[in-house]
Amino acid sequence: RPLMPRLLSLLPVLGVAVLAVPATLPTVPVRTEPSASPGTCLPNGIDASKRKNLVNADGESYPVGLWKTSFDDYGQTSYAATAVVQLLVEELLGYNTRETGTGTWEVEGLYRLLGCTTPFDADSPSCGERDYTDTHVLVDAYMDPAEWAKSQLLPGAPVRVGSMGYEYFDGQFVSEAAFDAAVAKGATPLNFCQGLDVRQQPWRFFDQISMVNTSRLGSCSNFFLNLTAWGDFANLRSSCPDGFFWLSPACRGNSSQCIPYFSPFSGWLDPMIAQKAIMWNIPLAIAGSNNLNDFEHLVKAHRCIFSWQQPSSLFGTAHHIRFPSHEAAAYAIRNYSTAEPLYPISKFVSHDLPLLAPELSRLVASIQLDVKMMGRLLREQNRTNATWRDVACKFLKANPKFVRSLEVPHENAQMTQNTSSKDKDAGELKEFNGKEFSAGFMTGYGVASFGTLPLASLFWS
Repeated sequence: RPLMPRLLSLLPVLGVAVLAVPATLPTVPVRTEPSASPGTCLPNGIDASKRKNLVNADGESYPVGLWKTSFDDYGQTSYAATAVVQLLVEELLGYNTRETGTGTWEVEGLYRLLGCTTPFDADSPSCGERDYTDTHVLVDAYMDPAEWAKSQLLPGAPVRVGSMGYEYFDGQFVSEAAFDAAVAKGATPLNFCQGLDVRQQPWRFFDQISMVNTSRLGSCSNFFLNLTAWGDFANLRSSCPDGFFWLSPACRGNSSQCIPYFSPFSGWLDPMIAQKAIMWNIPLAIAGSNNLNDFEHLVKAHRCIFSWQQPSSLFGTAHHIRFPSHEAAAYAIRNYSTAEPLYPISKFVSHDLPLLAPELSRLVASIQLDVKMMGRLLREQNRTNATWRDVACKFLKANPKFVRSLEVPHENAQMTQNTSSKDKDAGELKEFNGKEFSAGFMTGYGVASFGTLPLASLFWS
């Protein structure tokens, strides 16, 4: 997902090979609060010496296994979410845990939940060779519907236990400096496509492309796409005269009025960007960076527009540009003039976890982070370079309402009540107001009841 799902789907079409911060605690009256034990994070958190393993019907004992997914250092939402879940499983429920691996594609985690021994080999993941799995929890995962449907036909199919609380999206972002400059002049906001129409003279608020260090850019020699269906009949020489920037029709006659647009990929022109520039009359000069380091430098150095994704630890102050709502039917015929789709981010558990530890399955199902919470986790780690465990601990201590909202057994509930005084909350959370209902999941051994959960939904929408 950090590579951007729609880019992965487009690369084969284009002939490109694809390799398979929290607020401080408010002042409250002095009172005696329980303190965390040495080595624990939460007040009354269960110490490591008192934790237990999962035990299956054959008497085999093993810790709760968690799988992480991350393509690169920029998209580490899985690291953040896993650290939060791991701490809660250990200290609220008292289970031993271990990280069983990290993949670059969520399907690898799906295979691992199935008990496959070689999840990185998509052609032969070696599933069904053992009757148990050492991986039980996968959070922060976008699952391709086709892969998910395929997994449900296999013995020991994983169980989806609800949304992560936010959706992933990629798209176009305008730098904060340019956005603020337009606001200061009373111009139409630049985070709407109407504000970028060439008739609004939006280039006034951006750097000129002559200011860009082109040594950080790839060549546009492979950029050319057939855009005649969109009214652009230019050849490569006229549309990319300097060898680096593809100029949209709105500014091709005067490159000084082109807005610099940076993509993290070089060697091809993203049709989603080019079509939007043509359709909405936006004066863009589109260039691809040599690598992600060059991309980050370019975006931070210039008032510009760029391709990116959220949630992310980078560019947290940039403004997402709004286009008309996504039209799936249009995208199916390669009409990309509307907004990119949102990708649902979910949580999954192994088929046997609801039986081995139903309270653990309920806890995972009840954990929901909104996009602002995830953004704070990512930025805190990026700012401090602390371990993800330390970042998760700081987050949980600062957001007691979040901890109190979780589904925990009655005997463990006291520790969630001791995370703060009454309704005081150091974080910037909203209460969860999900509907309560009773749910059950089919497993390989029968139905595991999930009881009453404070969730809006546990199923695919």
